[in-house]
Amino acid sequence: MKKSLLLASLFFSLLSFAQKRNTVIEIDLSEPKKETITVKNGGKKDNVQVNQLEFHYKNSLSFNFINGNPLKYTYKIKNNLVNIFEESNLNIFDKSQISPKVEAQIKADIIEADSITLNEKKKVVQTFIVQDYFKNFNINNIEINSTSNNFSELSKKNKPQKAIVDVNYLLSSIRKQNKKIVSDKLNTLADKSKNLDNQITLFIQNSKVQKSLDKDDFESQRDVFYVEYVNIVSEYKVLEKIITEKELINAENLKKIKSNEEINSKIEENLKILFKVNFDNYSLPIDVTGKNIDLVEVTLEIYDKEKNELIESHPYRIWIRGGIKIDVSGGLYFTSLVDDEFFTEDDPNNTDEKIIRQKDLGKFDFGFGSLLNIRFRNGKDYTLVANVGAMLKADQDFQFLTGLGLSFGRDERLIFNAGLAMGRVDRLQSNLQVGNSYNLGDSNTVSVVKKFDIGCFFGVSYNFSKPKSDKSKTE
Repeated sequence: MKKSLLLASLFFSLLSFAQKRNTVIEIDLSEPKKETITVKNGGKKDNVQVNQLEFHYKNSLSFNFINGNPLKYTYKIKNNLVNIFEESNLNIFDKSQISPKVEAQIKADIIEADSITLNEKKKVVQTFIVQDYFKNFNINNIEINSTSNNFSELSKKNKPQKAIVDVNYLLSSIRKQNKKIVSDKLNTLADKSKNLDNQITLFIQNSKVQKSLDKDDFESQRDVFYVEYVNIVSEYKVLEKIITEKELINAENLKKIKSNEEINSKIEENLKILFKVNFDNYSLPIDVTGKNIDLVEVTLEIYDKEKNELIESHPYRIWIRGGIKIDVSGGLYFTSLVDDEFFTEDDPNNTDEKIIRQKDLGKFDFGFGSLLNIRFRNGKDYTLVANVGAMLKADQDFQFLTGLGLSFGRDERLIFNAGLAMGRVDRLQSNLQVGNSYNLGDSNTVSVVKKFDIGCFFGVSYNFSKPKSDKSKTE
């Protein structure tokens, strides 16, 4: 059991290490501050404030630009358009968005004249009629008469304890009162719509002149506008329904309804503009695994939205940390593998022989060559490198070089190298020795042979090429 648990934990541990993380560099496009650039590694060290832009070579890389102003600018990453606007599924007039509370509140103000009971009619009379015509009458003694067509005659009868109310006149009065209520509601809605329209229009105008917008503030204010508009539309739809069902329409109300519809249509279009604004301007993950590069370059270009003119261009260079990088450098090297050269002197004791002497050429020779510099990308301006290469001496002989070096710089690197030099050099023939005399014949030439030997070298080299980069393309 313990063995199974150990194997399972080992498996999931290896699986977690194998998962590729994504480093997100988030850049705030608003006014500069301490947290303008934040690196999110998707791991334990998240939201890290850094002194330089870098990411681990095993991670993919993404950019996220926040707090821009999509109403004023168009943002492009390396000439590729970022998705600033996205289609909105906003349906302002969806009936399901009508607030039940709003509907109930409006209906409470409308008298359901066609379905009221006798007692309710008495209350209606008390509300709408008695206060105007029957102030001296006892409401409990009112008789409801649905056959009389002459309310004025009935009302003139001087019977202080009893009154006969014409139902037809009562219903007509109720409808008249309801029309007034609807008219007042439409006036109130018109004022609300105009005020909201002015607020949204001013908000859009002010937003367009700002260099950057705070996402949270923008979306919060946008949502306030939306909720207020939904409430207005809810009231409007309830009124529209009641007007149709209760036959409360007239020329004045029709004019108000049409005016409100025009204002609401304008508000809806402006709200759709606000809801289409997307602050998530980002690049898709860039994978650099296995690439022999130093950094990733991403350029943010900002265009004027109306004129489509380039206003600003901001390049960002993100150095890769970790992994092996191979470069080529060339330079001047000094080697201890020097060819031996000899000359002869007459032997005073034997005129037929010559004494072999060695020329003093110094301990080092020099030449020019190139090295492959294999280094670990540590994200610093200096790093240790391993070298392998070759040099060509003045006498056209090659020597192979291998060793270590210390590299300084990033865009341009100066490398100090030292290590082993290997090659074929001239050495005195094995049967001869310096200082002895030999009969060298008529040619008087000291015999030398080519031998493979190992020595040391040191020198300085320079990276001819600029750092290799992978330019972001988000096509």
